[in-house]
Amino acid sequence: MDQDGKAAAKSRWQDGLALAMLVSFFVFVTAWAGIEITRGTGRIAAIWLANAVLLAALLKRPRREWALLVSLGYFANVLANVGTGDGFGSATLLSSCNSVEVLIAGFLVTSLTKVRDFRRPKPMIILGLVSVGPASMVAAAMGAFLVQALYSADFATTFFTWYAGDALGLLTLTPILLVVGWMDIADLAHPAIRRRAVGVALVLVGTLSAIFLQSSMPLLFLAFPAIVIATFSLGFVGASLAVLLTSAVALWATVNGMGPISLMQSGFRFQIITLQIFTAITGLTAISLAALMSERDLLSAALAQAPDFQFIKNLRSEFVSVNVAVARNAGFLKPTDLVGKTDFDLTKAERAESLRTEELAVMEDLTPIANKLERLVDASGGERWFETSKSALTGPTGRVIGLAGTTRDVTERKVMEAALEQSSNRLSLVLSEMSDGVAVVSADGHLVLCNEQYKISFRRPEDFAFPEHSCQRCWLPLEIVASS
Repeated sequence: MDQDGKAAAKSRWQDGLALAMLVSFFVFVTAWAGIEITRGTGRIAAIWLANAVLLAALLKRPRREWALLVSLGYFANVLANVGTGDGFGSATLLSSCNSVEVLIAGFLVTSLTKVRDFRRPKPMIILGLVSVGPASMVAAAMGAFLVQALYSADFATTFFTWYAGDALGLLTLTPILLVVGWMDIADLAHPAIRRRAVGVALVLVGTLSAIFLQSSMPLLFLAFPAIVIATFSLGFVGASLAVLLTSAVALWATVNGMGPISLMQSGFRFQIITLQIFTAITGLTAISLAALMSERDLLSAALAQAPDFQFIKNLRSEFVSVNVAVARNAGFLKPTDLVGKTDFDLTKAERAESLRTEELAVMEDLTPIANKLERLVDASGGERWFETSKSALTGPTGRVIGLAGTTRDVTERKVMEAALEQSSNRLSLVLSEMSDGVAVVSADGHLVLCNEQYKISFRRPEDFAFPEHSCQRCWLPLEIVASS
């Protein structure tokens, strides 16, 4: 390996080590906090976030870096257990359960899907199934067996508490860490989003205060509208903010005997189980909504910003959605100004009726229109050419629900085609009127183009078989051709 290769390998190693140390720090903090906050559950955290942090790091990095990440994560887990009162021996055994869980989840997810964009439904579903399935179950079984052997705890109770805490962590925090980046967080300070972000924060703080800073009314249901508002307003960032803040406040309030969950009289362990169920539902609700909205926003952005005229109509041929190009061409400031309008509001009644009839036929017969060419006169009196395609939109049951169309301004293309046709006609005219024979011959001796005078110049015009007839035979003297 040359010096440059060694330097690059050393740099990658240093970067990997720095990342692994940073991840292990967060693993230590979340593990220590999880144990300390929920001592009343038998030293098993209600929501175990350390594995979620480590799994997110693994899924973002190539497998060759996993050994270092898992090793330092395991060491951080051991330190957290020792720091909260476990002996070194039990700490090493219990921490191994977490390493096994993360490795199972990492290998299964990366084996079942090669897509690492967790904003897409498929990889997110795979992550969820692996999290609530083999990964958490195996770790919980191992942990329950060790806790029973070390502390004489009930196996079934320990298993379900451990399983719920680990599964919740993987279900809630891992997706957030995978889909929310620094740029998403930085966008919250953008002038276009800042006021919306502040409004979402105020709604969350006000709602959570009303729910958890009192212990007289069971207002837990109010959390869901606030989470939905945050998700619809800010997408994945809003969902992440809502889930993390709601979970943290709910856990703090429950541990301190406040909020609606503390009203339950069946003991602290039952309250923790209720908290776990509540956190799971809020996390799944927010992340599912955010995933659906992410695809919707991507499609909306593509529709709005495309240079062609893009539009969607309902069964009455009313505009449901248009992009900026359509709005500007129609003389409107915003695409939303066109919603609910029809072609009768934009063009002459005769043409509008023709378009309406055409579109109703497309939706009725399910026969799309492809590249229909149309010549129009713009406001300045100039001639413009447009090419339009339309097709019916169907729902999951196959029922027609509307129509989508695309119109492209092809005026420049038509001008170029006319110019080329004119040039071709002129060339043909010039060639036909010339008294001399003219021919274009390829490098390998094949005739590409010639005029009539060129053909007449040879005694065997039947040898000309276009296209690309070999010229060598017709150039030979007649007696040689005959003898051959």
